[in-house]
Amino acid sequence: MIDLSKFLEDMLEQSEAVRSIISASDVVFEKAKSLNFERVLFTGMGASLHASEVAASFLRYSGIDAESFEMSEIITYSSQELLKRYSTIFLISQSGESAELIRFIEENKALLPSMTLVTNNEKSSAAKAFPDERVFPLFAGNERSMGATKTFVNSIVLTLMISAFKTARRLNFSDLPT
Repeated sequence: MIDLSKFLEDMLEQSEAVRSIISASDVVFEKAKSLNFERVLFTGMGASLHASEVAASFLRYSGIDAESFEMSEIITYSSQELLKRYSTIFLISQSGESAELIRFIEENKALLPSMTLVTNNEKSSAAKAFPDERVFPLFAGNERSMGATKTFVNSIVLTLMISAFKTARRLNFSDLPT
C-alpha cells in the first residue's frame, strides 16, 4: 500500500514554501540583473522541465525568444554550437544531482558563463560548478514524497518572477493561496 502521508505533508507545506520564495524576491531580482534574456533556454528532466514551460511561454508572449527542452534530448541531439545561440540557459533540477545534469555541465563547461542553475539543493554537485550569483535556490524545504510538489510549484513561481522582472511586466503573486 502506498503511504500518502508524506505526500500530504508536502502538500500542506506548499503555501509556506511559496511564501519563502516570494520573500526572497529581492535576492532573486539582484541575481537576475546580470542575466541576458536575448534568447533563453530552459532545460530539466520531468517535473523540472514541465515547470519551466510556464516561464518559456510567458517570455514568448512577452516577445522574447524562449524555449524549453528535455535535458536528455539536448544531450543526445544538440551541440555546443547550437547551445551557443542562447544568451541564458536555465538548468532546473530539484536535487542538483541528476546524472543528466552533471553530464550536461561537464560536457559544456565552455558555456558555464551563460548557464544558471535553479535548484532546491544549493550544496549539490551541480551548484558547486557555479558562482553563487548563478544559483537560484527554490526555498522549498525538504521533499518527502516522490511528487516533489513544493519544488515543482516553486520552480514555476521562481522562473516567472525572474521572467517578469526581466520583461518589466508585473505579475501579482499576492493572489496565490497562502
